[in-house]
Amino acid sequence: MKIEMVIKPKFETYYSYGFNDGVSIFKKNKKFGLINNKGDVVVESVYDYLSPNKNGVSIVSKNKKYGLIDKKGNIIIPIKYFRLYSSPENYLNKIYRIKPIRYSKSEV
Repeated sequence: MKIEMVIKPKFETYYSYGFNDGVSIFKKNKKFGLINNKGDVVVESVYDYLSPNKNGVSIVSKNKKYGLIDKKGNIIIPIKYFRLYSSPENYLNKIYRIKPIRYSKSEV
């Protein structure tokens, strides 16, 4: 069996999720982004969290807020939610957005 290097290493970490919909997760400067199967950056490494791409979308986090992007980095759901969950079979099938609960100082 011959092993061939497909993408030359240039980032801190590549993730073993493989390529889903033509993209894969990488990490640079402690932030996550997406590369294509040629090794080109398609989404810059600006996210604190980035889920494996599923059906063309990923859940992302920035500054403890969550949202949804497509595989080109376009924002589908604004990155402003306290948590963002999906149904197991499809992110776009059912998304649960949870906004933070705000309390006044007198209630805490």
